[in-house]
Amino acid sequence: RDIHSVFVQDTWDISDVSQLVFGLRYDWYKSDDIPTINNNYVTRYGLTNQVGFDDLNAIQPRIGFNYILPDKFGDTRMTLGFGVFSGNDPTVWFSNAYQNYGGALGVGSATGMAGSTTCTATDLNVLAGGSFVGIPACVASAGQDQALAILGAVNATDPNLDLPTVNRYSFGIQHNTDIGDGFFNDWKLQFDVIYSDQKNQVDFLDLSLHETGTSPDGRPIFSQVDPLRAGCNATFNGPRQGFSNVTPECIGGGNSDIFFTNRPGDGGHTFTTTIQASKMFDWGDDWQLNISTGYSYNESEVGNPGNSFTASGNFRSVVNRDLGTAPIGPSYRNTPHNFELAATISYMFFGDNKTSVTAFFQRRKGHPVSAVFFDGPYSGAIGDTASEARHLLYVPTGPTDPLVTWSDGSADAFFAWTDAAGLARGQIVSKGSIDEPGQSDLDIRIQQEIPFFGESKAKLYLDIENVLNLLDNSSGTKSYINTTDILSAVGVVEADIDTVNNQYIYSGFSEPQTTPDSWDSLYRIQVGI
Repeated sequence: RDIHSVFVQDTWDISDVSQLVFGLRYDWYKSDDIPTINNNYVTRYGLTNQVGFDDLNAIQPRIGFNYILPDKFGDTRMTLGFGVFSGNDPTVWFSNAYQNYGGALGVGSATGMAGSTTCTATDLNVLAGGSFVGIPACVASAGQDQALAILGAVNATDPNLDLPTVNRYSFGIQHNTDIGDGFFNDWKLQFDVIYSDQKNQVDFLDLSLHETGTSPDGRPIFSQVDPLRAGCNATFNGPRQGFSNVTPECIGGGNSDIFFTNRPGDGGHTFTTTIQASKMFDWGDDWQLNISTGYSYNESEVGNPGNSFTASGNFRSVVNRDLGTAPIGPSYRNTPHNFELAATISYMFFGDNKTSVTAFFQRRKGHPVSAVFFDGPYSGAIGDTASEARHLLYVPTGPTDPLVTWSDGSADAFFAWTDAAGLARGQIVSKGSIDEPGQSDLDIRIQQEIPFFGESKAKLYLDIENVLNLLDNSSGTKSYINTTDILSAVGVVEADIDTVNNQYIYSGFSEPQTTPDSWDSLYRIQVGI
């Protein structure tokens, strides 16, 4: 594939104190290569899997305004900006359609391609003297047969896919104080606000899923449908629309055909505010103190972050409320509050060789994590082909909630934890509704200049990382929630569905636990030159 970009930019000096910068960028993709055709996929869904990079494009206008405010108590400059950005090269997402077209990889099973038994009990005996002797030849042969017949699972790209873009709005103001010679003079102050609106964000769907029921809390239940099964005359209606004319003959285990597409509607956003201040203090010719501090607030909400390099990974490794579309909510990588303070004091104790001590302190809030059902029977009950602990928890109104019955004695502990965690009763919890522990860090560097050859100087330094842990072995700990199957979610309770009474059956509550990071929680001392 080839990526082409053209851009134009100009600057207009409106006056001595105002300036307009504007430009336009256009990116487009071209490729003569397309994935290998899979006629079974085409027959199932009425879509082609031969979608490559051709015709992808993004128009990206950008404009910025710079203004110098009247000189009062110092120099003040303001910036305003708007721009459209298309991000990085999405090759890793597109490559799945070339690699997994249904004929490169096959999955063998003891029942073969069409459900007929191909393995005997003797074939499936994989132990000899207590040692594993390898995958049965009949299973390996079944996998080869599936690939040769191009009956494997397919990763395909939406023929109408649009490149994801971000509309970014920014405001900034910088002020250098000029207030006599006192403490408040010569400070550098910076305030920035950036809002990014995500457009045409990516999503990954299992096209084989069709809505066939409703769970007790109102979420849809799905089943896999294969129009190629004997006696099935179902017709695919389109992504997120399921099938028409679905009969019992159509429903059953089959391939999870993952579809790379755009998310409809809101794609999420990022809102960031930062405040920074810094100043250099001089006392005579030898003493100096440099201080800088800053605070940032960040609100980053996403649907499917697309973190995996495989289509199946991007489908299953995301928190879900409805299998059709991943919910918008806080990104696991979001750090809502972050405070930093750095100071360096220096003095020349030995001639013109500087001695300095630098301290850096940081305090930040923990990452958001989602409370979910354990994989257990729940994934099967709602038809999730991913089989991961990733479905947002329903918190009953209480022990007598008509939507839930308990099969063990863990209800009291469950409600004690949900109440303490601030999870509202009678609702499906929001994405990222619990927080990992906050973290504090203090690092120190002591540095001494020493004469070297000629007029050169070498620097001898001592670094102490995580000083808090050095002072107290219970401090400076970096702890994280023990997540379950995916990084951003922790299983809380097992759930099944009683289809006769339309009730959840809860059991096996397990309170989320935190574990210290044994590497980041320790102090380290390093000497170098």
